[in-house]
Amino acid sequence: MKEIEFEIEETKIIEDGKHAGEIIDVEYREAPYKYVDIIVDIEGFNIKMGFPARITNKSEFGNFLANMGFPMKTGKKVTLSEIKEFLVGQHIECLTYTDDDGFIKIMKETVHKR
Repeated sequence: MKEIEFEIEETKIIEDGKHAGEIIDVEYREAPYKYVDIIVDIEGFNIKMGFPARITNKSEFGNFLANMGFPMKTGKKVTLSEIKEFLVGQHIECLTYTDDDGFIKIMKETVHKR
């Protein structure tokens, strides 16, 4: 069995404030709850924004999709693949902050297309 190696890296930081980024992936998870994660590359950092996996015209995820220009029609069924195809590659602007544990977070309500 091959020995696992770790490389000691320099700590990288991203300043709190306004940033440009690109959506690079969309993932679905069920633990501990059903969530959709939007992964955004900002200055080499892959930052996840998690949304409860429910789409309505007033839900957090529904508002995000509408703000990104995703066609929202009540009663229509959409797949994760359709959402992913629409979002991946989109360039955005947003505000970030560092939480009390030192993790970079995106202020979801500030995300908009660039």
